[in-house]
Amino acid sequence: MDKLTTVIEALRQGQPVLLLTSDEPDSEGELLLLAETATQEGVNRLLTLACGNLRVALAGEHCDRLALTPEAAASRRPSNERALIPVDAARALTTGISAAERARTLRTLADPGSRPEDLSRPGHVFPVRATDGGVLARAGSVEAAVDLARLAGCQPAVAVMGVLDEAGEFLRQPTLTAWAAGHGIAALSIDDLIAHRRRNECLIEPLELDVPMPTRFGLFSAHLFRSKVDAHETVALSIGLPAGAGQMPRPPRPEIIPVRVHSECLTGDVFHSLRCDCGPQLDHALGILGERGLGVLVYLRQEGRGIGLANKLRAYRLQDSGLDTVEANQALGFADDLREYGIGAQVLTHLGVRRMALLSNNPRKLRGLAAYGIEIAEQVPIEVPATASNLRYLMTKRDKLGHTLSRAVLPEDS
Repeated sequence: MDKLTTVIEALRQGQPVLLLTSDEPDSEGELLLLAETATQEGVNRLLTLACGNLRVALAGEHCDRLALTPEAAASRRPSNERALIPVDAARALTTGISAAERARTLRTLADPGSRPEDLSRPGHVFPVRATDGGVLARAGSVEAAVDLARLAGCQPAVAVMGVLDEAGEFLRQPTLTAWAAGHGIAALSIDDLIAHRRRNECLIEPLELDVPMPTRFGLFSAHLFRSKVDAHETVALSIGLPAGAGQMPRPPRPEIIPVRVHSECLTGDVFHSLRCDCGPQLDHALGILGERGLGVLVYLRQEGRGIGLANKLRAYRLQDSGLDTVEANQALGFADDLREYGIGAQVLTHLGVRRMALLSNNPRKLRGLAAYGIEIAEQVPIEVPATASNLRYLMTKRDKLGHTLSRAVLPEDS
């Protein structure tokens, strides 16, 4: 029996399973328990083995039906729209905090017949909304939990708790798998789940491929795809790759292909705003691809690091009042970076890319794309010198978001 089958069978039997965040040597882990199978004994075991808040990963349709609202709407602390106001079952006997009462809350959240009035707020179970499309859209533990529930043929509602060591730090590999084996707990990584779904599913459909696109950087081919999850369109430009046979996926290419995965920035890419370096990075990347005569640019529609154009403009006002770009996002109730790369990875796979030299300064982008099975053979920095208008922005990206920016970008004393 393979790992996935073992984990699914354990979940169906009401047993906790261990989800590893990746196959990396230092990956963390979380325990999962199907909400519909939750009992006092099962929740008590979960609380004994793991620590922290009891979260429950929920599919979007469950969140909408139960009128679960973002935690950020009721709090000024940094959050995002996926973290929802904590709840208890409305018929909890006392405080809602006992194992029996939390099990009742989990079953209520999983029950397809539950209604908003069946829950009281705030409570002691913390719902989190899974991104539509699961791990093929976002390589997160919440999405993995919901995917596993669906593969098990169960309701997409799963209790999630982190596994901590005696010092209160996240337990990491290789200790995690030995810990799980010692407790008789089946384990699976998000990478395993992504690999399974990639072998069996696709979240994009090609609309138009191989449309000649002459640019000042060279003659590219344009490719347009539509997401099966939300109908959003994604465009890619390629150069030096042969045209395919109709709309079919291209055969895997053996060579290392230069790739730029660029998130939309209307203000920088189109209007040449000096607040950021997005437009110059886009031009520089196209220039590199044109010079090499080989490569792919994927243009993802996730404006403002995923918060949208309106919120990005609101963040600009906050930056003018003294906040940096991360603080402004947090003040609006968002995490510092909400971008996701699953759709971009599927576009690259469709175009035949299996090994790439990624044109990026962003380590999160590397991790986000690597999770989808495309080898990142090299990271190629995008060196665009800072200006007086974007110096603080770039320093914040370096200091708070971990971007690799050399002295060719930032002055030595910055």
